[in-house]
Amino acid sequence: MSAIPILYTLWFFGFWVLLVVSEASKLGISGAAVYAGFFGVANGVGYVAGGKICDYSSARGFGRKTPYIVSCLIVAALVLALAAYIGGGGGDVLVLGILIFCIGVPFAAMQTVHMTFTSDLAPPKLMGQAFGMWNLVAEVGAVISPVLSGTIRDLTGSWTEAIVLNGALLVVSAFLVFLVRR
Repeated sequence: MSAIPILYTLWFFGFWVLLVVSEASKLGISGAAVYAGFFGVANGVGYVAGGKICDYSSARGFGRKTPYIVSCLIVAALVLALAAYIGGGGGDVLVLGILIFCIGVPFAAMQTVHMTFTSDLAPPKLMGQAFGMWNLVAEVGAVISPVLSGTIRDLTGSWTEAIVLNGALLVVSAFLVFLVRR
């Protein structure tokens, strides 16, 4: 269940960030595409960082629970900062681009840590099934994110509430992992 907000976030930023930047900055779709692309570029950095975090945590005898919770809460805080910036009328493309990049790096790292955490919990003989189940359940977030976020945007006339919901879901994910016992 804690993976649902991960794919919710992935699909929110993968699907809507172009319009978020375009509407906030009044830049237009093609100009906003460059800044929206920062999320994808950041993911390339974040996946490597997540692997390093997992290696470091493993070498020191720590689990994956705390690194996931910390990285998830960092992403949630950054997502909520984006909501506050846009909600406050902010539209500077440089600030938007920096925020989107800064969300993308720990987001990708957190995704890697969560998957490693899942592998730690799965018996070796069932690891393939564990990842299949992870993906099946997490895809609920992928399916509802574009529809729910777009509906919230249409109902409110702003992306702020949809972004706040995304941040809140990430906090829920961190809490669910916090409840997992070793």
